[in-house]
Formats: sequence, structure tokens, C-alpha cells
Amino acid sequence: MRPVLVVMDLDLLKEIQIKHFMDFADRPGFFELDPPRKPGEPINDFLIFLRGTRWKRVRSVITTSFTTMKLKTMAQTMDETINDLLINIEEYSRQENYLDVYKLFQAMTMDVMVKCALGIDAHVQKNPMEHELMNHAKVIFGTSIQSLLFLIHMSFPDFGSFTRNIRYLQYKFWNKGSNPFLVLVEVCRQVIKSRAADPAKRRNDLLQLMMDSQNISANVKKVTGRHLTAGEETHKSNPDESTHVIDHFNVSKSGLSDNEVLNNAMLAFVAGYETTSSALGLHHTPTGAAP
Repeated sequence: MRPVLVVMDLDLLKEIQIKHFMDFADRPGFFELDPPRKPGEPINDFLIFLRGTRWKRVRSVITTSFTTMKLKTMAQTMDETINDLLINIEEYSRQENYLDVYKLFQAMTMDVMVKCALGIDAHVQKNPMEHELMNHAKVIFGTSIQSLLFLIHMSFPDFGSFTRNIRYLQYKFWNKGSNPFLVLVEVCRQVIKSRAADPAKRRNDLLQLMMDSQNISANVKKVTGRHLTAGEETHKSNPDESTHVIDHFNVSKSGLSDNEVLNNAMLAFVAGYETTSSALGLHHTPTGAAP
């Protein structure tokens, strides 16, 4: 048994969670119950799994991709995707008396996430009900926390290797022989290779921002909470230069590796797809019932 310290003082929680969050990076989570992963597994470099100075380095470099100015460069992509959603709603409303708009929200969110996070032009909304990526998403996000396998995994961490292997087998069974997560990882990997080989294929998306951050070097000894928080521009850059250095860092640590770019692009997709589509669906429910 491992002792656990529970903090109930609100002022102390504010100090830990907000003011000094950079000093409490190694907080446990559900996934920490998993056994150590093998080298090369596709989620090893997820930011949420990193610890210590490596978390601080990757977090500080990735943060430069989430400044207000850079995120605004993706607005046109999002506008085009929303316009496709409006066209779909109009077409489906003419064809059917009943419309499951949540599925359209899922397809729209999928289009935005794969375009912005993974650099993939999937055109999901052209076939929102049966697109391959939508089937992948159903498999990835279809596991319920009330499932027997999840309960065993949470209750008996020592069986983590067994339950994880069962989960991978379920993925393959539900997805006609392929692991949907690995399919998306491989597609994104090919996009990264293609862009690295041909600068003309650059795009205004999160994946490109992360690839550009490979040229940013950081000294974790000088990192503060401000440098780990997204917002306005946190570093000075010259668009004509191929290498940028964060102005408050010394060049002593490398930027993101190829695997770190790939893994955290996937993390952005995983974190953004289900949460955004569910929020849109929940917001639409009372709006549709009482317009």
C-alpha cells in the first residue's frame, strides 16, 4: 500500500494547483496504474506521462505553439470546417424528419482535429456517418469506465499488462484487425516525414507549429510558471531564421524529438475530439428543446 496525502485546505490547493503547479508536475493519474511501457510504444512521449525535468522541457517548448497569435492562424481552417457543418445540417434536414446532430458535431470536430493536430485532410464531413476515421474514433473512445475490464484494471494494478493486452485485442477485433490508434499514428508519421522532406508542404496547423518547435532549445533550470502557461507570445522569433531560441532560456537542452512531436500531436487529437464534440452536443440539447 502506498500512503496518500489529501489536501483539503482551499488556499493551499490554490498554491499547489495554480501558483506553483510547475513544482508539482508528477501528479498520479489513472494511466499511472499501467505497468512500464516498452520502448517505442506510441504513447510513451505523451506530455501527461512525462515526469521531472523532461516534462518541464517538453511543456515549455510545446507552450510556444499555443500562443494567441499562432492559434489564430488556424481560424480559416476552422471556419471552412464549420461551413461544411452548416451545409450538412441543411442537407440532412431536408432529407430526414429526424436528425442526429450529435453525429454531425462529431464529424465536424474530427475534421478540425485531424486537420489541425495531425495534418490530415480527411474530409470526414463528406461521409459523416460511415467515414473510416469515425469508426476509428468509436473504437478508441468506446470503452466505458463501467466496463468489467476497466474495473479490473483499476482494482488490480498488478494485472495491468494483462488488461492492456486484452484492450489492444479488443481494438483489433472491433476495428477489423487493425489497432485504430496505431493507424492514426502511422498516418501522422507519414505527414511529418513528407513535410520535413518538402518545405513547400508547410501548413498553418498545430502539427506544423510543433515541428517548428524542434528548432527551439531550452534550459529547464530557468523555467518558471509563466513560461509553462500558454497565452501571448513567449519568445522572440524571426520568420526568416530556421532556428529560434526562447529568449529566457540558455541553449542547453534540445527541442522536441520526432517522437515527441508525433506523440503530442496525437495527444492533442485525443484530448480535443471527444471533449469538444460532447460539449457541442450537450449545449445543443437544451437549445434544441427550447430554442
